[in-house]
Amino acid sequence: MTHSKRKLAIEEIEIFRKFLEMRGFKCRDGKGEWQSLQVQNITDRGWKAFCHNAKGVVTSPVEFDALIQVFKAPVDPAPAVEVIDHPANHNSDLLDDFAIAALQGICSHPDTWGLDSKGIVQKSYELALFAMAERAKRQPK
Repeated sequence: MTHSKRKLAIEEIEIFRKFLEMRGFKCRDGKGEWQSLQVQNITDRGWKAFCHNAKGVVTSPVEFDALIQVFKAPVDPAPAVEVIDHPANHNSDLLDDFAIAALQGICSHPDTWGLDSKGIVQKSYELALFAMAERAKRQPK
């Protein structure tokens, strides 16, 4: 069993787990004091352990090196899109504007906060409602 060292930081394990689960991997908590995570290997259905030592150095199965590389790759921001002034665009209100901003922020994060498409939209409007409430508190009476 061959492992790679220092491909992941201990602080990245939970986010990496969500990254894997979003791609169909089965994950579970590690066993014992030194296992951080176990992931079911697609090829042989065995469980592979991601471990850490007392200094927080993570070792990972070499089979996951390519996925770790994809996980750690910088995300290029989406190119700016010109918004054409069209009557359909005038149906937006401030709540929608806040939700759009939140949606863009969530989608710019590599793992989209672990949310699926429906969850992204729901969380965007949840954050927009919070922003509206905070805005209302700051409005002069």
